[in-house]
Amino acid sequence: MNPGALNQLPVGVVINPTSGKGKGAKVAPAVWQALAGVRTLDLSAGSFDQALANSREAIERKAIRALLVVGGDGIVHLGVNACAKTPVPL
Repeated sequence: MNPGALNQLPVGVVINPTSGKGKGAKVAPAVWQALAGVRTLDLSAGSFDQALANSREAIERKAIRALLVVGGDGIVHLGVNACAKTPVPL
């Protein structure tokens, strides 16, 4: 994929609303506002496993240029596992 095409892809975003005893849900609107000028693809889900599957699928399809995770150590773990051995930055 050429660099110009890569820059047109969205950034995948996974937000864990339950992290920090609900702080993830509280910061989510601010995250989306901060990303207002960026093409994004929401990969969040109701469970860790589904969010990981969504992230891996998006990476496999070459549908995102990077993965942004918001939450605690669990969501960072998800991001590391999704991006491991791929060219997609976390």
